[in-house]
Amino acid sequence: MRNKHPLATGLSLLFLVLMLASLGARFWAVDQAWQKIGPTHLAVSGGQVYLFAAGELMHLSADGELLNRWSRDQIGLDDEPIDLRLMDDGRLLLAEQQPARIRLCDTHSWNCDDLSGDLAKILKRQFKALPGETPSELLVTDAPGDMLWGLRREEAAPQRLLPANTLAGPNDLAFDADGGLWVADTDHRRIVELKFTPDGGLQPGREHSAVNRLTVDERYYPIMLAAAPDGMWWVIQAADFSEGSADLVLYHPEQGASIRIDLPGSVYPTDIAAADGEMLVTDLDQFRVYRIDTRTHAVSEFGRAGFRNLMSALKERKDRFLRISTLALAGVIIFSLGMLAAALKATPGDKRWTQPPSAIDFDTSGEAPAATTGIHWLLRDPRLERAAKWAERFAYVMIGLMLVLLLVIYGWALSRAGAAPDAGLGNEVNELGLLLLLCALVLIAAIPLLRLGLRPLKHRLGSDGRRLYLRLVDGSERIASPSELAYTDRALLFHQYSVPLQNRNGKNIYCEGELEKWLLPLLKEAEKVSAVQAFRRQWQQRDDLLLWSVIGGVVMGLLLILLSIAKT
Repeated sequence: MRNKHPLATGLSLLFLVLMLASLGARFWAVDQAWQKIGPTHLAVSGGQVYLFAAGELMHLSADGELLNRWSRDQIGLDDEPIDLRLMDDGRLLLAEQQPARIRLCDTHSWNCDDLSGDLAKILKRQFKALPGETPSELLVTDAPGDMLWGLRREEAAPQRLLPANTLAGPNDLAFDADGGLWVADTDHRRIVELKFTPDGGLQPGREHSAVNRLTVDERYYPIMLAAAPDGMWWVIQAADFSEGSADLVLYHPEQGASIRIDLPGSVYPTDIAAADGEMLVTDLDQFRVYRIDTRTHAVSEFGRAGFRNLMSALKERKDRFLRISTLALAGVIIFSLGMLAAALKATPGDKRWTQPPSAIDFDTSGEAPAATTGIHWLLRDPRLERAAKWAERFAYVMIGLMLVLLLVIYGWALSRAGAAPDAGLGNEVNELGLLLLLCALVLIAAIPLLRLGLRPLKHRLGSDGRRLYLRLVDGSERIASPSELAYTDRALLFHQYSVPLQNRNGKNIYCEGELEKWLLPLLKEAEKVSAVQAFRRQWQQRDDLLLWSVIGGVVMGLLLILLSIAKT
C-alpha cells in the first residue's frame, strides 16, 4: 500500500533518531559532569600542599604555585581518595575506598607500601587515617562500623580502641598541640576528645555538641576538623547529605562553640588543614581553595594564577557538561513530541483513534435466549486463562526484581560516592535516592493496582436464559436483568462491575459459541455505550481501579511538585 504521507513518516523516523541521540548525549554529559569534582581533600606539611580535584592529585607550594599534577592512573588510584595525610618525611598517606586500602607513597617515584593489613577486610567506605604516636602506628576511623581502629605495621590484625557505641559514624580525627586526640563524631553530632589509657586503649574526655547557638539550618554534622596554633578547633559541619552545604565553626577546647566563619558566596567546604597560622579550606562547588588567617579570620583565595586558572577551567568544563545535559534533556522532550506529532500525521485519519474491530459480532446472535434448567457458567478459553495467571505471576516477579535493581543502583551510587560530603556527591546521590524512592513507591503502588486490574478477569459470567449471573472473586453472586446491563465492543458493564469479553489483542476470552449462545441474546435489551460513556459510567459508579489510579496519579504529581520545590 502506497504511503500517502512520506514526509511525515520520514520526519517521525528522523525525530526518533534525534531523540535517541539526545538521550545518549544526556547520559554522556551527566557522566562527564559527574567526573568533574571540585577539590575534595588536601594535606599540608612542611611548606607543601597536596590537593585532589577532578581526578587528579596536585602538588602546590606553600603560596599556591602549581608544581606538579598526576592522574589517578599514574599514582595507582582506582577511585577518588577518601583522605590525604602528608608525613614529616614528605611521603603521602593515601586512604582509598575501592578497594579499601591505606598506602604510604613516595611522591617522587610513587612507590607505595600498603599499610592496610587485615583492616582492608573490615573497611568498606568513609574512613580516615591518621599517623599515631609512633611512626609504625595508624589510627583509623570507620564510619559504617562506628569504630576507631589501631593498626601497627608489625601486626596485621587491627585493634579496637573503643567500646562499641562510643562513636557513631566518626569521620576526621586529629591531634592537638598537647598530643590530645579529637574526633568528629558525626552521627552523635559532636566533637569529642579521646584520652589514652595505661593499657593502650582510649576513653572519652571533653566533648562539645555541634547542636548549639551557632548552628544554622541543621548543619550539625561535624565531618572534618583541624587544630589551630591557639588551640581552637576549626570544624566543618555539614547538613544532612541531601544538602550540598556546610559551615565552618570554631570550638574552644573548654568552652565549646565560639565563632562561625562567614565564607564567601555559596561555598561548600569539604576539607580543612592547618598551615603556618592559616587554615586552608576546600570549596567543592566553586572549585576553589580559601586561606583563612587564624587570628583575624580574614578570608582570601589561595593559589597563584596557574592554579586558579586551572580550577576555573575545570569548573567551566563541568558547567559546560551540565549545560549540555540540560539541552540534551530538552532535546529528548522536543524530539519525542515531534516524533509523536509526525507519527500522528503519517497515520490515516480514519485509523488514528480507531481500535481493532471486535471479534464478537453483536448483531448475529439468536433472537431467543438459550433454555436451561439451571445456571450455565460460561466457559472461558483455557489458554487465555492460563496466560492471564502466568502474566500475573510474571508481573509480581518483575516488580520484585525491579525493586531489587533500584536497591542495587542506590547501593552502587553510595559505594561510588563514598562519604557524601567528602566526595562531593552527597547532593547528587541523595537526589538519585529520592528519584529511586519515587520509582519504588510507583512499583509498590502498582501491586494493588495490578490486582484490581486483573480482578475483572476472575469474575465468572452465568445465565439461566433470562437473567445474567455474576460470580465475584470472593464467591458472592450478583443477578442482573437484561435492562440493567450495558456493554461496549469489549466489556460488559453492570453497576460498578466491568467484565471484559476480549483481551487487549481483541481475542475472545470465552470459548467459541459461548457468548453467542448465552450472553448476546440478553444484550438485545441492554444499552450499548461508547468507550467515553463507559469511562463516565465507571467513574460515576466509583470503579475501584479507576478511582485508585486517579488518586495514585494525583499523589505522585504532588510528590513531584514537592520535590521540585524542595530542590529549588
